[in-house]
Amino acid sequence: MLTIRETFRLLFPDASRELSSFSESPVLPADIFAFAAFVLEASGAYHHVVPDTGDQGPERQIVVDANLRARAVSIGRAWRQSSVSPGSLPKVPQHVHELWRQLGPISREPVFQALSPLGDIPGWWWTMLELLMIADEASRDLGFDPQNVFYQPIADAFTEGDVISGREFRRIQRAPATVSTADPSVLCVQPKSRTPSVGCTMRSLSHHLALLPGQGAVRARWVTSPFGTSERRLHGLGLLLIPFPYQIVPEAFVGIGDHEGKWGWFDVDQTWLPKAI
Repeated sequence: MLTIRETFRLLFPDASRELSSFSESPVLPADIFAFAAFVLEASGAYHHVVPDTGDQGPERQIVVDANLRARAVSIGRAWRQSSVSPGSLPKVPQHVHELWRQLGPISREPVFQALSPLGDIPGWWWTMLELLMIADEASRDLGFDPQNVFYQPIADAFTEGDVISGREFRRIQRAPATVSTADPSVLCVQPKSRTPSVGCTMRSLSHHLALLPGQGAVRARWVTSPFGTSERRLHGLGLLLIPFPYQIVPEAFVGIGDHEGKWGWFDVDQTWLPKAI
């Protein structure tokens, strides 16, 4: 059974001793998000995250109230908007360092542990959730703004060789599969633009970053828009999707053979399209 420390080493096998001992936090918000999201999912903690409705039930819950949201947004925004010199990354906020160091004393705790029906929520669940929320907010517009200070180092790592050669097609093919330095064979992190309004999954916990499986399960690449941030906001892209055909009659499905009386292959007779002359 993996412990919290072993899980970090699984995701970041080349991390320094300071990082894996939780005495020093990662400098990329996407790395903090990758670790926190992976642990929240593996532990099952995300099942218990609920908004503050003022009428909480007796169930085991991690209540996200207005104060927690405001603190995460404020710290994440300040981290994202910190002024830095070219080629440097913003300084990690002190509060993030403090949260990260809280994981040190409990780093030998198993990620998943069966809790009794009346058992309390492990305290580190709150820590992981707040780390995820801050890292997610710090990654706002990541992947959409080509000048994003946190996106550029990852993009450069994938495109540096092709930029020199000038092969634009290869630049697209080598677009980032993940915006985190976590092992991509275990998980990938990609920017996101939509959060589901229903459901209780990891997808509904974040607004700006998405946790994806490793590259062996899902292969995704992120290609930045050719338009700058200001142009994107002035000239939005809208799509109107109309389902067609409006109705499909049963006769449109035509069997093309069976196997020993069982269901076989079928074809579709597109009766809603005009016949060729």
